[in-house]
Amino acid sequence: MGPEGLRKPTRDEVADAEKGLLNWGLEAKRGDADAQIGLHEWQHQVRENEASAEKELYHWDKEIQEKEKGYDFLTGARNLEFFTHALEKSLIKMREHHRKGEGASAEVSLIALDIDHFKSINDAFGHGAGDTVLQRIVALMQSSVREDDIVARLSGEEFAVLLPGSNGHGPTKAEELRKKISELVFDEYPSLEVRASFGVLSLDPSFSVVVARKRVDDALYVAKNTGRNRVIIA
Repeated sequence: MGPEGLRKPTRDEVADAEKGLLNWGLEAKRGDADAQIGLHEWQHQVRENEASAEKELYHWDKEIQEKEKGYDFLTGARNLEFFTHALEKSLIKMREHHRKGEGASAEVSLIALDIDHFKSINDAFGHGAGDTVLQRIVALMQSSVREDDIVARLSGEEFAVLLPGSNGHGPTKAEELRKKISELVFDEYPSLEVRASFGVLSLDPSFSVVVARKRVDDALYVAKNTGRNRVIIA
């Protein structure tokens, strides 16, 4: 017996105790290693989240900057605010020219167009395809009009083209755009076909922005409801 009646442990008991202590130490080290791995994974996730947030913030800032400049971020077309201001300015110029007896030189055409069955394109091919369609159509229109003409995106799949000094060629230009859009080919989506409906209005100096928008939209509505993929003159 040891001091104060304590029994001296046997050799096997000492060995078991040492083995248990060793196992505890290994478990502790393994726990530390797991903790380190977990910490590294957490830090990596934090860095990824920060990078993602910074990227999102960059695109958001870019979109705001483009909007302030009067552009639609996705397509590069003019935005609704810029278009509305340009339309109002065109009407003011028309009134001034008519007051001076220079009406013919101030003639302005307004084209409104809407992509037919755009939701079906998104549903069938994905929103990436829908974005590509919007971008390609804007690029096509921008390359098909004069430098002073304005191509604008008014909402999701609705666009407008303002043609100052058009000399009555608005319907001809609308038909040209309709045909070109129907001939678009998308290498990434071979089976994708795109069509668009058009309304065309020759502006009158007595029109307000609201009246002009309503009249051309009414013509577009008729095009959409009488078979689509056509041009209707207001």
